[in-house]
Order: sequence, then C-alpha cells, then structure tokens
Amino acid sequence: MAGGEDEDLPLLTEVVPPATGAATEVPAAVAASLRSRLAGDLCQQLEQRLASETPVLIASTLDSAGVQLRRGITAAIVAVLDDFLAQRGQLPLPGLEECSSPATDRARRVTAEATDDPL
Repeated sequence: MAGGEDEDLPLLTEVVPPATGAATEVPAAVAASLRSRLAGDLCQQLEQRLASETPVLIASTLDSAGVQLRRGITAAIVAVLDDFLAQRGQLPLPGLEECSSPATDRARRVTAEATDDPL
C-alpha cells in the first residue's frame, strides 16, 4: 500500500521560469505616477535636510571666515608696524603703552630694540 501511493506522486525536477508578459510588467501610467511620487518624496526629504543643516553650515562658515579675517587683519597690522618701525624705529611711539595686543606687543619689542641700539 505504501509503495503504490508514492508512485502516484509527481516528481518535480523541471525548473520553469515565470512567464514574461503583461502580468509582470508595471503599466506605464502606474510607473509614471510612482516615479513622480518618489521624486516628490526625495525632494521633500532633501528640502527638510537642507533646512535643518543650513544654519549650522552657515554658522560654521562664518566662524571660519571670522577667524581668517582676524588673522589677516592682525598680519596686516604687524606688517605695517614692522614697516613703520623700520623707517622710524629711532622715534618712540606715543600712546603705545596704552594698547595691548600681539601686534602692539611686537611693536613695543621692536621699538625697545631700536632705542637700545647705540647707532
């Protein structure tokens, strides 16, 4: 009895690929609608991300620009003081004692060196 029933079962060895037809293809109208909806979702997410991150990016850029501007201004002041003191180093600069910054400290040192010079 057991042997006879096993013989009636079909043996599945053949691999049949799915049929390629209209059933597996997405209609053009559905694909266009889906594409439009996905593009809209992508744009919305991009806008939200940019809106949330733009203020931080701008603040960081301004901080960097501010640091570079301060360095540039300081370098220009030091260069002008160096040039001025090289031309008129023998004369003391009035009011220099009242200021305090890296540039004026450098100017004080240069002035002190120039006034100590026995020439």
